Amino acid sequence: MVGREVMFRVEKPQVSLGEPVLEVNRLVARNDRGQTSLNKLSLSVRSGELVGIAGISGNGQKELFECIIGVRHAEAGEIILSGEPITNRHPREISGKGISHIPEDRLKEGIVPDFSVSENLILGLHHDRFFRADGWVLDRKGVENFASDCIRDFEIVTPSARQTTRNLSGGNIQKVVLARELSKQPACLIANMPTRGLDVGAIEYVHNRLLKQCQLGTGILLFSDDLDEILNLADRILVIFKGSIVGELAPATASRKEIGLLMAGSLEGVNG
Repeated sequence: MVGREVMFRVEKPQVSLGEPVLEVNRLVARNDRGQTSLNKLSLSVRSGELVGIAGISGNGQKELFECIIGVRHAEAGEIILSGEPITNRHPREISGKGISHIPEDRLKEGIVPDFSVSENLILGLHHDRFFRADGWVLDRKGVENFASDCIRDFEIVTPSARQTTRNLSGGNIQKVVLARELSKQPACLIANMPTRGLDVGAIEYVHNRLLKQCQLGTGILLFSDDLDEILNLADRILVIFKGSIVGELAPATASRKEIGLLMAGSLEGVNG
């Protein structure tokens, strides 16, 4: 379908794990209906580690993602990035401290569809001095150079950097999001359903990019409803149920039955 052989099971390189880059301690938050959705949830992600969150949709994944990136208020608990508290900080400040994110809906939350590729590549970065000519006006040359580098490095298929982003394929739109977020050289990447709706070639590309980022020392927290994806990519699997982590498992020894029972709330917590 994509004109080449696709590897459905990626080869994970050996990565030396470092100190925790993300720590979530006893986090409490409510959903949009005012109900408690995170119930004293705790987790950690180390440098170079990919931690997968497995769970049935609606068990607090959205609220956890949004609390970490700063768009949802946490009522209690703390979020720590590289030793520094970032709980309830402004999203721009959190991003500047070293957290990048890939949202679940790339069209509604990842890009501005009617902006050009180059404009979407600098969303959230447009205030950077590198893209400013005199403090207020965008340096078009700097933006174009940055966009050209991203298009090349992330293999974005587009007629030009001026192309309206909504006209790209889903896989190439996701590459735009990846290019923007990974170019920040984040300490931690929060990825929410990064391959949903993509073709097999684009899925393979995203998987390899995530693993490459781990090699560079980034800690990754991956939310996915694809259990095979989590089993293939994760160094540790955390199972979420009713806003709490109810199990921690090693992908090499975890069984689908055990994960499924944990996801359904049918087992007590398991220490991996």
